[in-house]
Amino acid sequence: MKEEQKEMKMRSLNLTLVTTIVLILANVIIITSGLPSSFITSIFTTKLAFAQVQTPSGIITKVRTLLNQTNIEYRNQNFTGAQSLATSAYLDHFEFIEAPLERQDKVLKNETEIMFREQLIQMIKDKSSQENIQQLINKINLNLDKAQTLLAGTELPVQRMPSTSSTTNHSNMTTNSSSTALNAINTIRIMGDEVNVPFVPRTISINTGDKVTWINTNVETHTVTSGSDNSADKGKLFDSGILNANQTFEHTFNKAGIYNYYCTIHPTMTGVVNVK
Repeated sequence: MKEEQKEMKMRSLNLTLVTTIVLILANVIIITSGLPSSFITSIFTTKLAFAQVQTPSGIITKVRTLLNQTNIEYRNQNFTGAQSLATSAYLDHFEFIEAPLERQDKVLKNETEIMFREQLIQMIKDKSSQENIQQLINKINLNLDKAQTLLAGTELPVQRMPSTSSTTNHSNMTTNSSSTALNAINTIRIMGDEVNVPFVPRTISINTGDKVTWINTNVETHTVTSGSDNSADKGKLFDSGILNANQTFEHTFNKAGIYNYYCTIHPTMTGVVNVK
C-alpha cells in the first residue's frame, strides 16, 4: 500500500512539473515570437485541457455522458451528430485509459475497444434500430463499470488549468462546470468538427428572452463569437473568449432575429440562433 501511495505521489509531481514547464515555454514563446498571446495560449491550453479530467473515473464519467448524448442524437435521427459523439467518446477519452486498463484486464480492454471502434460506430453508419444501439451502449456501460472498479487504485489527482475565459456582461457567463445545463432545452454542444458537425444543433430556434447555453464537449479550445470571420461587427453582441474542455457559455437573446456565430480559432465552425 505504501509503495502504491508513493507511486501516486510521484505521478502527481511529474504531472505538475510537466504542466509548469509547458506554461513556462508558452511565456517564452510569447515574449520572443511576437505572436499574439491569445494565439499561443490557445495552442498550449488545447494540449493541456485534458488535464482537467485526468483521472480514470473522470474520463469514464465523460465517456458515459457522451454515450448518453449519442443515444439522444440517434433517437432524434441526427446520425452524423451521433457518430461524432461516439467517435469522441472513444478517440478523445476512452483511449486515454486503454493502457492502464490493459494492464489490469486485457480481455476487457479489447472487448470494449471493439464495441466502440467496430460495432457502435458501424451500427450508427448502417442506421441500425434504436433498440440495437441502446443494447450495445448498455453493454459498453457495463464494461465501463468494471473498468472503473479495476482502475480505482490508479487515480491521479485532478490538475485544472487556469481559465482564460471571462464573463463579458450580465447576459453572458462562462463556467468550468461540465454539468451546467447539460440537459437544458436550449443547449448547444460544441463538437469541434470544423466541416460536418461543428455544433449540435447547428441551427436552433428559440423565443425572445430565452437563454442559450453552449458547452465545449471537445478536448480542443473553442470560442462562441457573434457574427462571422469577415463581418465588421464580429464579437460585438457576444463573445465567450476561449472555452476549454467542459466549460460553458451562456447568452440571453432579448430581440427577435437571426444571429450567426462562429469559432474564432476555427472560423469554418459556424452556427445560427433563430430568435422568434
